[in-house]
Amino acid sequence: MTGNEIKMSAGTDHVCQFPIGAAVCGEPVPPRPGPGRPRIYCSDPTHNAVNRHRIEQRRAKARAAAEQPPATVAERVSSLVDAVARIERLKGQLVAELADAEQLVADLADSEQHLADLDRVETLALARVRQAEADRDAALALREIADHDATETRAQLVSVRVEAADTVSRMRAEFDQQIARVAAVADAEIERATTAKTLAADRPRRRVSAV
Repeated sequence: MTGNEIKMSAGTDHVCQFPIGAAVCGEPVPPRPGPGRPRIYCSDPTHNAVNRHRIEQRRAKARAAAEQPPATVAERVSSLVDAVARIERLKGQLVAELADAEQLVADLADSEQHLADLDRVETLALARVRQAEADRDAALALREIADHDATETRAQLVSVRVEAADTVSRMRAEFDQQIARVAAVADAEIERATTAKTLAADRPRRRVSAV
């Protein structure tokens, strides 16, 4: 008995059932940690239901091929013709796939060109936005300067207006004082003249003797 046969004879409920050659693996199957059906394969990751199904399919095809009688020359020629036809179809499909791939590459190149154009447009737009922002900042600065100059001008005008009003008031006071002095002098002269005239009228006239 082989080692695999000895393992199988020990009980197939707890050994790996993955097919190897004419027997099975036979390695111990680790218990399942949780509920569910018991495992039937060992810890080898290649020992699974999918690979077992593939092996069984290959074996079934091999048995079917072995059971068929040898193909005649005509059958082989027919198979060859079919194979050539399939190759031609595959060739046509491959050419179509290549054409599609070339078109995809061309579209990708166009897309990259479009992206490059979009990048340039975005760069120009960003430059214009930054220039507009700079112009706006310059305009705001000029406006602030103009507002400051206007404020200073208004303050200067107010100062000049107050100074002019003070000057006019002072000149008016001085003029009034001069007018008052002139009027006082004139009144004094008028009074003196009036007094002199009165005295002259009251003084007796001297007679002049005839010669």
